[in-house]
Amino acid sequence: MILDSSLEVKLYTKESVELPSILKDRLPRIQFISQPESIDDIQEMFSYSIKNKLSIIPRGAATYGMGGIAPLRRSIMADLTHLNRILDFDEKKKTIYFEAGLRWWDLKNFLKNYSLDLYTYPTSLF
Repeated sequence: MILDSSLEVKLYTKESVELPSILKDRLPRIQFISQPESIDDIQEMFSYSIKNKLSIIPRGAATYGMGGIAPLRRSIMADLTHLNRILDFDEKKKTIYFEAGLRWWDLKNFLKNYSLDLYTYPTSLF
């Protein structure tokens, strides 16, 4: 899915801490938001970005308060929240493979079923 209205782009690129106007006004704009749901969607997004000389800014469930989504070039924002599946779990080896959009909290709750927990707690846990 592609989101390209100015309101949608503005909402997706809102930081928890506003950049100073003098900086914000000089930065390039996000062109649109891509919401890939499969590897094919990601490949299509990368092909488009290469053809159109756009960078890609990944976005998970939350933003980063230190300017993580401020584009330095004309960009596509990739909203990865639809890529949120657990792909494989090996209880014996205690390894898990999951997609980039899985929320930390959901991963933590999944592991709780096996009396396991995360070794790290990022600020974006919830």
